[in-house]
Amino acid sequence: MKSYPMSLRKKTLLIIGISLFFLIALLYFISSAVVLNSFSKVEKQDTIKNVNRVNDALSDEIYVLSGVVGDWAAWNETYTFVNGENPKFVEEQIADTTFIEIRVNLMLFINSTGGIAYGSGFDLKNDTTMPIPEGMQEYLSADSILLRHHNTDSSITGIILLPEGPMLIASRPILKSDGTGPIRGSVIWGRYLDDEEIKMIGTKTHLNITMQRLYDTKLPSDFLSVRDSFSENEAIVVRPFNVKSIAGYTILNDVRGAPALMMRVDMPRDIFNQGQMGMRYLLISLIVLGLVFGVLTLWLLDKLIISRLSRLNSEVIGISTTKELSQRVAAEGGDELSSLSGSINKMLEALEISEKEQRRAEEERKKFEDIRLDNEVLINAGKVKAELLAIMSHELRTPLNAVIGFSELMKGDAIGELNENQKRYMEKILTGGINLLSLVNRILELSRVEVGKIELFIEKMSVPATINDTLTMFKEKAMKHNILINTDLDPQLDEIETDVQKFKHILFNLLGNAIKFSKPEGGTITIRTKKEGDMAEFTISDTGIGIKEEDMGRLFRIFEQLDSGIKRHYDGTGLGLAVSKKLVEIQGGRITAKSKYGEGSTFTFTLPLAIKKENVQN
Repeated sequence: MKSYPMSLRKKTLLIIGISLFFLIALLYFISSAVVLNSFSKVEKQDTIKNVNRVNDALSDEIYVLSGVVGDWAAWNETYTFVNGENPKFVEEQIADTTFIEIRVNLMLFINSTGGIAYGSGFDLKNDTTMPIPEGMQEYLSADSILLRHHNTDSSITGIILLPEGPMLIASRPILKSDGTGPIRGSVIWGRYLDDEEIKMIGTKTHLNITMQRLYDTKLPSDFLSVRDSFSENEAIVVRPFNVKSIAGYTILNDVRGAPALMMRVDMPRDIFNQGQMGMRYLLISLIVLGLVFGVLTLWLLDKLIISRLSRLNSEVIGISTTKELSQRVAAEGGDELSSLSGSINKMLEALEISEKEQRRAEEERKKFEDIRLDNEVLINAGKVKAELLAIMSHELRTPLNAVIGFSELMKGDAIGELNENQKRYMEKILTGGINLLSLVNRILELSRVEVGKIELFIEKMSVPATINDTLTMFKEKAMKHNILINTDLDPQLDEIETDVQKFKHILFNLLGNAIKFSKPEGGTITIRTKKEGDMAEFTISDTGIGIKEEDMGRLFRIFEQLDSGIKRHYDGTGLGLAVSKKLVEIQGGRITAKSKYGEGSTFTFTLPLAIKKENVQN
């Protein structure tokens, strides 16, 4: 069977199609990996937020219960009753409706000797009284945590595990109505954390909640799979069920602080599904854009190159068939194809002259050969350039800028008003983009540090104002961890000449480390300034975990954290101190560190009062 060579038009179409296919596939998979990963992070953050909402709702229930118990405990009627002076107290004050209105399953009035002045259980489902749960006996012993009220402000609340089921519990000291003592015992009320109570909390938070005993032998498989995944750094574990739902798990401690219950909060994967839908729209857009671009490119190539080559080929074939060397091909325009047509015409002219000048046959044949070789070079050059043009013209710019730009437009209601959920999701997309830009800037900064190409923008700087301005960024975090920040500023050191942004960067890194490596709760950070001759000295001291002596030599190395314990408990790249050291040294200063393991660390850096050329290092 005779085979026909593939036409130039078909080859061009095939090259364009294959190039577009692989380019669209590459862009889609890269974008899918980046965008869906961002959506997964947002989904996880949203799940953790909802688990915290349920925790807050549960804490609110316990807080309200404690408040009601406090009202009954700080009451003269109760005060005299537990002392045996008010025998009609129960008859006059406590009825079945009291249990129902307050929604409690247990009331206990304990006197100062540990005896039960009054105690009763109540079945809220059947509206009937019942005995005190047998499991409560271990919580009524003399050393029970529920009876340890050492002052009038004492409030003991939380969860207890009884054989009958988990119970929300609140215990308050019995006082006079004015809140004074001496303390005459305890009022303890409890409410079962049963299905009805969990359903009520779920209704308030609009979430589906499931609770299981942590060490139940019949714990469901999904609870078992995450039970050992909790740690100090991961109090909430997020696991997707499938493409439609996701769950967040957390552990609830009992009143003694021991792990007691595992809670699961289920919710639909709306965020992740929106991300997948967005990627489908992106794929459709890329396909449509690729088809339009491919058709347009093919049309332009056909009009500018292929059709002209085809016409030139037909003219050359016609001349070859008729052997009329006086004919000429059309030579329009001023590009390579026009040059090729001119070369062919010259060739024809040469052949015509050769036919008339037999005596110069050898010279004409040589000239023809030269012309033929030139034509081949021109043809090959034209093909190479055409192929290069085809490849370069099909390059697509990444859609990332378009995605960010359209997100900003959508957020600003430029193409239609968004609902609150859509605005929140769009804000999270933009925040993710900003965080990504921040990461790139840090990497670029590291690159400039490594090659030593950092520009300094020297200006006068108020030392107290800049330090106070930097501290505002840490106040909330310090307060959250009960950390006290003190300043001891030398009044003689009011102003220096330095690069303000790089000074803030150094101070930001050192303060951030001081807060991060302080003890989990409490601690003190002190910032001191001092004028020493023509140098300014800045000291940041903390009462945190400190640094081992053998680790001091590696303190300022890039990408190093000091030991595996720190790396497990504190996030970081090990970049901050290394960059800070370089930023200090290029301004003619130096940075040092002193520490005592377990007691705290002190970092000191110096800068010239006025930076001179000879002080600056490159």
